[in-house]
Amino acid sequence: MTSTQKIVLAVAVSFFMFVPYALAQGFVPLAPIPGLTDVQPTSGGLATFFNNLYKFMIGIAAALAVIMITWAGLKIALNRDNVSTIMDSKGTIYNAVFGLVLVLSPYLVFSIINPSILNLSLNLPRLNTSAAPPLQISATTDTTLPDIALESRESSGGSVVFAFTPTWESMQSTPIGNILDAKQDECTSVTNRTGVVLPVTTGDVTGYGGIMSYACQTCPPNTTLELFPRGRTGSGPRGSCVTQ
Repeated sequence: MTSTQKIVLAVAVSFFMFVPYALAQGFVPLAPIPGLTDVQPTSGGLATFFNNLYKFMIGIAAALAVIMITWAGLKIALNRDNVSTIMDSKGTIYNAVFGLVLVLSPYLVFSIINPSILNLSLNLPRLNTSAAPPLQISATTDTTLPDIALESRESSGGSVVFAFTPTWESMQSTPIGNILDAKQDECTSVTNRTGVVLPVTTGDVTGYGGIMSYACQTCPPNTTLELFPRGRTGSGPRGSCVTQ
């Protein structure tokens, strides 16, 4: 790698190292250059600077091409008898014209296709890094009791309003006591404060995946509902039916 290539590589590395800092802090030119650094010290100033820089470099390339063509023409005029100098000067003119066409062709093509391509924009929308809402998991699933279980409970004077089974997923994050307290509130509301959440016995229905099922059952006649204090742990009843 030549020394010139090393210099170009070092400049490129330094440029890409400091661009993120300039984007974050806001671009402020150190020295004014008419037509190039006429930008505001904001986050959008760097994009304006690059847009001006692109046009500025096209102007420099055009000026250098004219200088090279003029210099080659003078060499031809002053060395008419030197065939080697004339051939080299003609090559310089061809290269200058080819380079000028190469620089101007993207600008001309993009101007015809879509002029907005030439306007660099670094005002990217801010990423949404807010936390996603917690996953809502149903605490219970509806359970259907067998007819024999319903008949057994009705014969004791009470009736089943609804039955349910806690889900395994909900029990991983919520104590079973809290789940049953919530279902007891629902049972109390539905039955006008005459229903209690009771475990379903093994003879009534098999638990879901080894998890016990429960039923909201109304108290028999001549009894009244007495709720246990909330926050009880364990999977027992949430209250009892007491004889009046």
